[in-house]
Amino acid sequence: MFCGAGLPTARAEVRLSKVFSSHMVLQQDRPLVIWGWAQPNETVTVTLASATAQAHANDHGEWKVVLPAMKAGGPFLLKVTGSSSVELEDVMIGEVWLCSGQSNMEMGLGMARDAQREIAQAEDPGLRLLLVAHKWDPLPQINIDGQWKVCSPKTITEGGWNGFSAAAYYFGRELRQKLGVTVGLIESSWGGTRIESWTPPEGFAATPALRGEYEKLAPPHDLQNATALYNGMIHPLCPFALRGAIWYQGESNLGDGPRYTERMKALIGGWRELWKQGDFPFYFVQIAPFNYGGKPQAEAEFWEAQAAAQAIPNTGMAVINDIGDLKDVHPKNKQDVGHRLALLALAKTYRHDGLEWSGPVFKSLAIEGGKLRVTFDHAGDGLASRDGKPLDWFEIIDADKGGFVQADARLEGSSVVLSAPDVRHPVALRYAWSMLAEPHLINSAGLPAGAFRAGTAPARP
Repeated sequence: MFCGAGLPTARAEVRLSKVFSSHMVLQQDRPLVIWGWAQPNETVTVTLASATAQAHANDHGEWKVVLPAMKAGGPFLLKVTGSSSVELEDVMIGEVWLCSGQSNMEMGLGMARDAQREIAQAEDPGLRLLLVAHKWDPLPQINIDGQWKVCSPKTITEGGWNGFSAAAYYFGRELRQKLGVTVGLIESSWGGTRIESWTPPEGFAATPALRGEYEKLAPPHDLQNATALYNGMIHPLCPFALRGAIWYQGESNLGDGPRYTERMKALIGGWRELWKQGDFPFYFVQIAPFNYGGKPQAEAEFWEAQAAAQAIPNTGMAVINDIGDLKDVHPKNKQDVGHRLALLALAKTYRHDGLEWSGPVFKSLAIEGGKLRVTFDHAGDGLASRDGKPLDWFEIIDADKGGFVQADARLEGSSVVLSAPDVRHPVALRYAWSMLAEPHLINSAGLPAGAFRAGTAPARP
């Protein structure tokens, strides 16, 4: 009946999964799956507004009903009756997003920029928060610890890592303001964790490059093992109806390079397979520049792998190389992180017109004598430098000699023309190709271009 194993001992009283509580938000325009436990073979009736459904608990006491899709509204009373009854108050129908990842998602509002002011302004009954407690397990679990709360200066600072996720809060707040409906945020995150720990077996099975890696693993015996956090913090949420997910993770997988693209395929595909809601939206954050030490290009190669994951249907990436902190792997500016994730959702999921949701994206490369012309999509009304200074972090390489050298970059509408005194026959370029890169190229919407490389660089030592 449920997404996986781990059945509870049947009890006589009617119970709901803890993903359901008073003040929760249920997803509008999707069938609503409600589930829980009761006495074996007992008949359970669930009522929400004018909708009613019945189910018979199985021999293990599990029951599940599916209520019809509803439009945004509320507050409603959800009532579940059998040999006993449960009533949940102040239930809203609106938009629900799962917010997951590692420390930069977990980082609470109390640690982020302008914390005191933002907390004082967090009185927002149209925003509801569910913080999933940390738990990893060798086996898929069927319940969580946590309850829905109405957003307020008090509740936004309760639990977590100095409160509820700042990035998720700013994302949800903007959606609530722009959509005019109640927004529910489910935060399920844990700092320092690897992506494979959040990935279900179904994701590994459907990703040939990773299948062997998972098959060689015994049941998880550590927080970082494949499926460990999925078992404890994602599996119990399924199949609670969602609009989509946001994801901020990657620092712990920095050494994976190109393989991270395959890991994203496994994570996203696995979650979508479990929820059975089709290719629901999945928007993620490209990690910020930071001085990790070692090979400067390592993070650039990882950024490239993150960018390649946008080929997965119905995904999008927020670039934040202009708002990082080279001395802090947890940059404090989470307002812009949430805003850029919200832009993705508003433009691509909710189809709001006239929104630029991406920074400049490489389109084409042309060799023009001793120069390279790089043309960009998502240039808006034209490219610019975010501080008015000459563009930096563009490098080009000669066909016949030397390595990459810094290029002079000249803006021309939606193009950048590159040249260097000692490069007579340029054939390739790279941009922001270093963990220390905090580049300046933006579009007319003020959104930055991410790291990329193009052309065919000569194979030289």
